[in-house]
Amino acid sequence: MIPARFQVSAFVGLLVFQGLTADSRGMAIRAYDATRHDRFTGFPGAPVWNDSAYYGSRNYTGVGWWTARTTEQFALVSPLHFVAPTHYLPSIGATIRFLNADGETVDRTVVSLTTVGGTDLTLATLSSPLLAADGVSFFPYLEKRSETSYLGTELVVFGATARGGRGVIDRFVNITESEEPTRTLRFTYNALIGDDDDAQLQVGDSGSPSFAVVDDKPALVGMHFAIDDETSFQYNYDTFIPNYIDELNELMAADGYQMTSQSPTASTVALAEVTPTSTLRVANPGSIAFTISNPGSSTASNAHLGITFPAGTGPSSIDSGDWIAEETGPDAWTFRIATLAPSTSVTFTANWEALPVAGNLTASVTLTADGADPATLEISHPLAASFAGWQLETGDSDLLDYAFGSQQRPILAIADSNVTIGFPVRTDSASRGLSYILESSSQLTSDSWTELDVENVIDNDSTDGEFLQRLITLPLESPKMFYRVRIELNE
Repeated sequence: MIPARFQVSAFVGLLVFQGLTADSRGMAIRAYDATRHDRFTGFPGAPVWNDSAYYGSRNYTGVGWWTARTTEQFALVSPLHFVAPTHYLPSIGATIRFLNADGETVDRTVVSLTTVGGTDLTLATLSSPLLAADGVSFFPYLEKRSETSYLGTELVVFGATARGGRGVIDRFVNITESEEPTRTLRFTYNALIGDDDDAQLQVGDSGSPSFAVVDDKPALVGMHFAIDDETSFQYNYDTFIPNYIDELNELMAADGYQMTSQSPTASTVALAEVTPTSTLRVANPGSIAFTISNPGSSTASNAHLGITFPAGTGPSSIDSGDWIAEETGPDAWTFRIATLAPSTSVTFTANWEALPVAGNLTASVTLTADGADPATLEISHPLAASFAGWQLETGDSDLLDYAFGSQQRPILAIADSNVTIGFPVRTDSASRGLSYILESSSQLTSDSWTELDVENVIDNDSTDGEFLQRLITLPLESPKMFYRVRIELNE
């Protein structure tokens, strides 16, 4: 629980504050109307989006709540992280629940809590990322050129009872609760006059977020911390999230994430294919590679790579360096990294224990990063035929059948002191790595066979287009001579 007394560096002496810890109440709104202000109906037991809320409730899928204490609500700052108040933390193992854009609940578990220095800001890590398929979106933060630029910013303010109201930033204050002050923004509730949507924080609202709306999209600014009452005024204090971007980025980097600005610095990402160093053959081991680079002068943050293969053709593994695998195989792979430094590149290699039985090996690659136009790459490589692929298709493991065709064998004819040897040859034998070598022997011993240097060769096309008929005519050197065609396979 947070102590009731804080030192406020902007004022003289000690002021009495209330920490916004557990209470049966929640944020008050001057002219509260459930239809206008509630995020849900049926919360928390059976929440349903209230599409009549003035702030567009479905824009806030990334505000979740602790199922065991539903007054504690938190904002996602990446697919894997949310921010929470140090004085009022969920427990390790707590279930955090979100309502996605389709109205379905999505749960994750808290696995770690890391405080930012001695402040009231803690970064919480979930058991697994909330991905696009989950329908829950994290929030960028509001980035302006200086702290004073935030003054006058209108806020959408959420509270423990899942309702949203209004505030306006009017001051910045350091509040010291322990060894390190927490930088806070302030918005003031005037009990005498104001907007009907004005929000007044109550005990129990700690951790609930405040947002600015930029181009109809929410950007995180604060997280409720404390209140101070004066006659006719209540001062509401939020931990000022933009003040802690560097510290949060350092903590998130190991998980492959960074905080995202609603107006990120322009960056550049690129993809390029690497030419295979060997022939890619059906049903044989093989690999393809491509490079990911940042050719620009600015760091690319939150780089995300997606690779998709046609069904049933995905690789056995992908070498991805320091990138973190988000989802893997069999036919769709995604990876992430916190930052991609300027003028750097990394090579990804997809490996197959056995390449698919297909005419071409194809893949679609997409690379994104904050502030960068997406880079795309379409990979397509022809797959050469192979003995292993032929075995899979036919169930036949005889190399001679593969080389000659299952119904054909060499023939021999003698005429006018010449011998003619004929045998079928695959029309694409070179790409298959097949060699047909004519040899002779007068003794039939294993070491007596000699490769013949042939010159008179005629290749006749066959009717099926798969084989041609090769005829080789040689002078008959001896009345007793044996000939054979030796098959070599070099895949």
